[in-house]
Amino acid sequence: MCTLASVANVHRQRYYNVYMSYTRMGETLTITIRLTKDEEDRLNALAERTGRTKSFYVRTAVRTYLEDLEDAYAADEAIREFEASGRKSVPLSEAIADLGLTRDELARAGDEMHSSGDL
Repeated sequence: MCTLASVANVHRQRYYNVYMSYTRMGETLTITIRLTKDEEDRLNALAERTGRTKSFYVRTAVRTYLEDLEDAYAADEAIREFEASGRKSVPLSEAIADLGLTRDELARAGDEMHSSGDL
């Protein structure tokens, strides 16, 4: 028989609420997240192994994920705008020739952007 109490007990066994807080410009925001037991164990092990707090790793994960999502949405929007404009795309080799660049110059520029963090 499935009762509300048994469902709540199973829920407690599978997920753990983790309370995190952080300070931003003098404001503190507390967020509750649900983690599986495995996720909590992994987070605890990482924090213990490195001497950093669990909050540090959660904030780092959120920042990274938000940056990735923001980039993905910006790229998607740029593609939709380009497609809606009716402009035609050109092959990379044609664009390189039109700009008078060599592949070596492009490779060096790419390496410089990558090492500076601009890429």
